[in-house]
Formats: sequence, C-alpha cells, structure tokens
Amino acid sequence: MEADGSNSGPNVDPAYERLPAFMAVFEQGRFHDDMRLPDAFIGFHGHDLPFDCRLVWPNGIRYRVRVLKLGHGFFFASGWRDFVRATGIVNGDVLTFTLVDVGIFNVKRFDSETHCPPQGDVDVVEDDNVEGSHGPDIDSSDNYLPSGTESETTMDEDYVDDSRALSIDGFPTFIVTLTPANINRRLDISYGFWRRHIPMGAIQAGLYLVTDGRMWRCTLKHNSTTIWVKQGWARFKHDNNLVEGVRCHFKLVDAFVVQFHVEIELCKGISIKRLPPQWVAEYGNDLPFDCRLVMPNGCSWQVRALRIASGCHFCVGWSEFRSGNNISHGEKLTFTLVDVGIFHVKRYKSGTGCPPRCDCAALTEEEEDDEVYTPDIDSSDDYPPSDVESESADDSDYDADRSALDEDEYPTWSLKLTKSNTKRTIEIPNEFWQLHLRAAPKQSVVHFLVDGQTWRLLIKHRSGKFWVKHGWRRFKDANALIPGVRCHFKLVDAQDIQFYVWFDRP
Repeated sequence: MEADGSNSGPNVDPAYERLPAFMAVFEQGRFHDDMRLPDAFIGFHGHDLPFDCRLVWPNGIRYRVRVLKLGHGFFFASGWRDFVRATGIVNGDVLTFTLVDVGIFNVKRFDSETHCPPQGDVDVVEDDNVEGSHGPDIDSSDNYLPSGTESETTMDEDYVDDSRALSIDGFPTFIVTLTPANINRRLDISYGFWRRHIPMGAIQAGLYLVTDGRMWRCTLKHNSTTIWVKQGWARFKHDNNLVEGVRCHFKLVDAFVVQFHVEIELCKGISIKRLPPQWVAEYGNDLPFDCRLVMPNGCSWQVRALRIASGCHFCVGWSEFRSGNNISHGEKLTFTLVDVGIFHVKRYKSGTGCPPRCDCAALTEEEEDDEVYTPDIDSSDDYPPSDVESESADDSDYDADRSALDEDEYPTWSLKLTKSNTKRTIEIPNEFWQLHLRAAPKQSVVHFLVDGQTWRLLIKHRSGKFWVKHGWRRFKDANALIPGVRCHFKLVDAQDIQFYVWFDRP
C-alpha cells in the first residue's frame, strides 16, 4: 500500500496548512469576557499582532476584536463577548484560529458532540461587507488447493456455529475470525455446516456474498473433507478492506441459490479511527475506499476507509499514519476534505494548543528520506547495492519458485540468505518486479507478513535495482534470520505490495 512520503497533492494551496495557527477548547467560565492566546503562539507571532484584529467565521462574517497585551499574556478582549454571542459558541466547542494575514484570523468551530462544524457556520453570507454493487471477479484467481498438512480439526477451530443468531432470526450463521491464512490464502466453509443446511449439489453452482447492497459471486472447490472458495474471495476481501482480526458473520439467507449476508465486526486491538457519523451521513457516500491524509508539510499517507455496521473507519494504514507522525494521546486533529478522498490533516498539541513546528515545515527532497518515514530504531540499514556486486551473484540467489506458483497462482520468489544479506540488506529481483509489479502504484513501501504479524519496509530503487532501505534489520532480528535460511516471498497483493513470507531453515 502506498504510504507516507508522497508529496503529490490536490489542486489546493498547501501553504494554507502551514500558516500560523492555534486551537482552544471553549470554556464558558474562563472565556466569557476574554480569551488568552497560547503563549507558544505569541512567542513566535504575537509581536506583529495589531491592536485591532478580525475574526472571520466560515460563512464570511467578520468580527472585530481588540488584542489586550499585558505582561502575563495576550488576550482577545473588547469585542470577544459579542463574537461569542453572535456565533453561538457553547461550552466544549473546539475552535481553531489560523492567521491568514496581519491581524486576520480564520476561525473554525467543531461541535463537541458531533466533532463536525455545525452546518449553520458554513452557510455563506452574500454581503461581503457584513461585520459582526455487483461486479465480476477480475484478476482474482485465488485458486487454492487445501494443504495436505491441514487437518480437519485445524479447519474447525476458526468455525463457530452461531446458535444464538439462529434462534433469533431463523437463519443459519457461522462466524470466521480472519487469520493470516484467511487473508493471504483462502476462505474455508465448514463441511458440517454445509451438509446440515445446504444441498451438496449446490457446490457446483458457487455462492453469493452480500453486504451493504453489493454482491460478489464466488466459485467453490471441495474434496472429501473441505469446501473452500476458489475464486471471488480476494475481490471480496479487497473491496471490504478486510484485515486480520476482523470477525465475519456469514448468515445463510438462501440455501438454494446459496446466498450469504455478511456482517463485518471489528475486534479489539485493530488500530482504527472512526469518522464522525454526522460527517459520514453528509459526505460519506462519495468517499472512496483508498483515501489520503496530507500533513501540512506535504507528506501524504494512504489509508483505507472501512464501512461496517458500526460506522465508517480509517483502518488499513491508520496505525502507520499515527506512529509515523508520533501522534500522542490528547492531541487534537482536524480533517478537511479538499478533494475526493483527500484530507488535509492538522494537529494541535495538547500542551501548547499549537501545531508542532515540524508539522508545518515543508520538506526538501534531501530531507524526505529522513523526515517523512519513521526509521526502525537502531536500524540505519541504508545500503544501496554495491557497484562491485555483479548481477550474476544476485541472480544466483534468486529463484522464481515455480512449484509455489503452480500451486496457487500467486507469484513467488525465494532467496537463500548470505552473510551480505544478514549484515546489509536484500534486493527484490528486478526480473520479478518488472514481471509482476511494474503496473503497481509508484510507492516506496512494501509489507512482509509472517504468522499474523506485518512489517512495513521502505524500499529504494536505482539503475534497475530495488533494495530495502529501512526495516530489514528489524525484520531479520525478529525472525532470527541467519545465513543459510531460505526465505520465500509470495506476492499476495500487488496493489499494496504485500508479501506472505515463510522460511526454510537449515
């Protein structure tokens, strides 16, 4: 998945997000007659503030306030009470102030309950002088044969016959908590559930998965012990942004056509951000699955919007956005939709009420590698390929792993680790990249998945070579990789560049 570091953005002036600003939570008792400006803001910008300032509401109305400069701080004083009364600000509202010109602040309010600006705030005033579905499964050949080592008991561990749901509405239901095997390989259906509720002859016709008015057709395969989805699961998984830990409730609503209504439930431990329901009700219908969060410095992060019964959430990519920007508890974030699926995000520190200076400093090309990404701790594995390393040496370690490719149709390459790999870094074979990833979105991040855990690695490329710049050391240490271990990399998602990785140890 494309992540942070991309400086391409919408047709909106990014300089606005870097303007001086501060945030305040309105308290009726403290801010009734005046409001003190944060010391951190005054320290940088207060000396240029004029005596008379303007507060501009989103609807264009301007309010005049006077700044009282005292020894212990700067205050919005005369005119502040009229501003509060006219705009209807109440206790708990969050206010952001952006200094757009000398003495002119754009003010925006966020309701304490809905976390959105009230609609009345943005109703424009004309007088400028006023003061005061169903689709075919394409490229989804998730044709998995069950492994000979997978026992029937292993399959049944993930299966729950939801008797409670059956007794409530009369529809047979089973539940699957998604694991790395579900996400990276296939979805199994309990043989016992099928025999009990569905005619066996229906296997040949396949089944339908339905959620939120959309339908996906899947084909099935089976042997004497297992029924699994042959085609369709990869598309359903991608379109619904399913990740490890999500619980899927499959409710059989038609046993003859074999149609399941699928309810998706998030489990504890998944890092998500729920979007305010009021905002989603007004703007959520046009929100794409893949969205971008753009920080004031121009750094862009890709996240996926997950729509489930409990609401709309930023899910895949949210954890990387949060950790990459070192966002901590208590900080306030504002999200402004500037284009389809593109949000400008601004952060306000809980202590100062101001954005951190590092958020607003535009990055140069030389700074991108150091500032945009959060490197692994003690992992400065920035090793460009050595000019003395011959291509033949690289190719000798590369194997296309044809047997794995023939088994499940997912392209796979393998690498037997050398001392150079364990001390420095690894390369992704150029042949493999050109064959399978050439059409992938331009990005600098790959993901390695091992036993339910995901590692995010930063890659670089030059002169036809692709190598891991950051993250290899942590991945190597966490998986106890040494020279002689053969690593297999199965490309399970060419769009987000995700590899399922397993090892053959000597």
